[in-house]
Amino acid sequence: MKSDRAVVVSHLVPQILRKGDAEFVAVLRCSPDELEKRLQRRGYSKKKIKDNILSEILDICLYEALHMFGSDKVGEFDTTGRNPTLVAKSIIAAYRNESKPKVGIVDWLKVVAESGTLSLYT
Repeated sequence: MKSDRAVVVSHLVPQILRKGDAEFVAVLRCSPDELEKRLQRRGYSKKKIKDNILSEILDICLYEALHMFGSDKVGEFDTTGRNPTLVAKSIIAAYRNESKPKVGIVDWLKVVAESGTLSLYT
């Protein structure tokens, strides 16, 4: 059975899809500290880790998703310290309109500025 539905997982979604192509966009977020550990475990270079963390701190993926698809189609989900299955259930619930998707739930720039760790990533 062929379906016209698909799930695309990528930070490049705003560059490869048009506004009308997406019913819902889930932007996964992660604290800079946890993101650094995840990327180190994957063996990423120091530069790639720094670039990814700066992108997360500056909300780049969220901004691009909101700009391309609009706030009515975007939900933000903090994955920090959360079980992937529970994150997936939260995304499905938001997609099915069983819960209201939220945007603006994290502010990593404020967190790293207040903790004095911003200089580690710049």
